[in-house]
This record gives sequence, structure tokens and C-alpha cells, in this order.
Amino acid sequence: FLFFFFKQKTAYEMQRGLVGSEMCIRDRYLACFQVFAFFMILFMVLQTKSVSGISLHTLICYLLVFIFRTIAITFEQGFLPEDASGDWFYHVMEGLGALITIVMILLVWQSSRYDSDFDSAKSYYIAAIAFVAALIIRPSISRKSWLNFCWIFAFYIETFAIIPQLMLFVKKGGEIEDFTGHFVAGLGFSRVFSFIFWLFTYGELNRPSNSVVLFSAWAGYFFMFMQFIQVLVFADFLFKYFMSLKKGIPLNAQTDYVQSLKSCLLYTSDAADDTPCVDLGGR
Repeated sequence: FLFFFFKQKTAYEMQRGLVGSEMCIRDRYLACFQVFAFFMILFMVLQTKSVSGISLHTLICYLLVFIFRTIAITFEQGFLPEDASGDWFYHVMEGLGALITIVMILLVWQSSRYDSDFDSAKSYYIAAIAFVAALIIRPSISRKSWLNFCWIFAFYIETFAIIPQLMLFVKKGGEIEDFTGHFVAGLGFSRVFSFIFWLFTYGELNRPSNSVVLFSAWAGYFFMFMQFIQVLVFADFLFKYFMSLKKGIPLNAQTDYVQSLKSCLLYTSDAADDTPCVDLGGR
């Protein structure tokens, strides 16, 4: 799998001026990985008849990602490789992702087991931040500025799309369903591999724009910074996920420290001797 990345790097180095297979915006392996994660959680929801622990706002964010990325690759070939896969593969992957996400949103929305009280990080805040960022900093891959906006807007949303899901985990005390944990881990793995891919190709995004877009010549650097933020957001969860697999224990057992921290904030001096907390004197 890693050979694919280094093979792509060689193509970029030999022909930096091309925008096609050498400017592969969406690696097919990453696309499959991401869509598979959504398919897996949909399958488990249908099997268990439960949506407990799933963030509606994370699903809404990813629906926006799939929609705006589909718009970009439909009207601009520059976002796709020049080989035959560019004619249908990425459109199918993004379409499947959007379809599965719509079904998941409907299932969560209509379920009485949706944890709305814990799903406090709102998707419209994330969309607003991504909208402003896309207006200020975006690459010039396409001659049509609005297509560049659609593509980078989807990317900026994707950077923070998982935050509502992670915050829901914390607010529920770290009780994570197995299928939800696998879903988040799958998205995290795709972000790690995406970071590796773009680490060798981000320079193609640093193309000065003739439009009024600010900092377009620095878009690639900012893009990699946001890629790093994506990996950082997932890092703590992935560490706990790997530890749970290594020790063969439920994932929620790795987040019991959250409950301990909460209990430390609720103690009194009289009860301090009965808890594993330090008595600081009074409430």
C-alpha cells in the first residue's frame, strides 16, 4: 500500500506541471477506506437496531463533504486522475458515501435512542468556520473559482467533522459501542494515510491565483497544516483504540479516566477519604 504513495511521488517529481493522474486529488484506496467505514456502521445499525453513541452532527458534516466534493469532481477534471478510474470511480465512491450518510442521518434522526443531549457540538458552527476559511485560503486547481471553493470547503469541513462524535463520547462518560469505535477508527486511519499521500504532493496546490483569493500561493502549506490537525484530532482516540485491541478489553475501559476526572470535581472534604482524589479542602 505504501508503495503506491512513493510511486505517485516519482510521477510528481518527473512532471510537476501536469494536472491529471500526477495530480491525484483523491487516492482510490482512501476513498474505499472511508466509504467502507460508513457502510460498516450502517450495517451494524441495521443489525443492532440501535443508534446509541452516534453523532448526528458528524453525519451532517460528512454529508456536506460528500456533496461538495462530488460537485467539484463532476465539473472539473483537474480534481481527478487521467486514467479510466477518473471517469467513474470517484463519482461512485462519493455518491455511495453521500447515499449511506443520508440513510444514517434519517435513522439517527428518527430514533428514540439518539443521544441528542450529548451531541452538543453543532455541525453549522463547523460549516461556518469552513466557509470562511475557504473564502480566504484555497488552491487554484481549476480556472473556475467556485469549484476550487467547493473542493477546499469540503476538505475544511472534513478536518473537524469528527469533533462532534468525539465530544459525544466524552459527554457520555467514554462509553463507546464497538461498532461506533470501529467506525471512528476507520475514518482516523483514512486521515493518517491521506496525510502520508499529501506529504509528497502538497506542493502542487501552491499555484498563485489570478483571482482575488488571498494567500493562494500558500494554499498547499495551509492544506498540510490542516491535514496535520486532522491526524491530531484522531490521535488520542486511535491510541486508545490500539490499546483496547492489544489488551483485548472494551474500548470504553480505556476512557475510564474521564469518569475519574469528573468524580474529582464533585467531591467534598468529608468524602475525600473514600475517593481516589486529593483533598484540596472543601468544595
